Amino acid sequence: NVIDILPSPTSYFIVDNESGCEDLMVNFTNLSTASTQYIWDLKNGTSSVEKDLEYTFVNPGTYEVSLISLTNNGCPSDTTSRTITVHSKPMADFDIQKDSVCGVPMFVNFVNNSIGNLDNVWSINGIATSQDPSFDNVFTTASTNDISLIVQNEFLCADTIHKTVDIFLQPIADFDVNGQACEGESIIIENNSMNAISYIWDIQNQ
Repeated sequence: NVIDILPSPTSYFIVDNESGCEDLMVNFTNLSTASTQYIWDLKNGTSSVEKDLEYTFVNPGTYEVSLISLTNNGCPSDTTSRTITVHSKPMADFDIQKDSVCGVPMFVNFVNNSIGNLDNVWSINGIATSQDPSFDNVFTTASTNDISLIVQNEFLCADTIHKTVDIFLQPIADFDVNGQACEGESIIIENNSMNAISYIWDIQNQ
């Protein structure tokens, strides 16, 4: 009599990322042997029967991903698992507090309202300026400025936010009256105002 010894499946897989920040893309490479069918269970309601798998974990958490390897020769299946850890990202946010609407120099305070952050990097127009939780700056010229805040947590997960700060010059009202005139005659009033685009004249008794 001839006895056939049939190979039993051995389930095994590797991943390119065992941990990382949301949204974490993981490539699962199936290295199982003596197997013809596969069942992946990602422990988040997702399953697959593909040999290899690519999946993005969008929610933070710990996932015990398992692979069941089967064969059609009647031998029992084999199961292996690996833990995938997905960390939360911090959420970057800040407020802008100007000491006045117009005028230079302009003092501006940037108040950090981020959540879950450990480290902070502030930049003004792409130039790193501060690593303090909150910071202030004095703008000396009229300008439109891009303010960015990058925050990072202990898992090196990061988030970035950009806001714009407009610095306007303070209008200065001034005019000259050229000459004198008698009743019924016209005089020339020369507008010497600075940093203005619209004007309202108020001439008494007119």
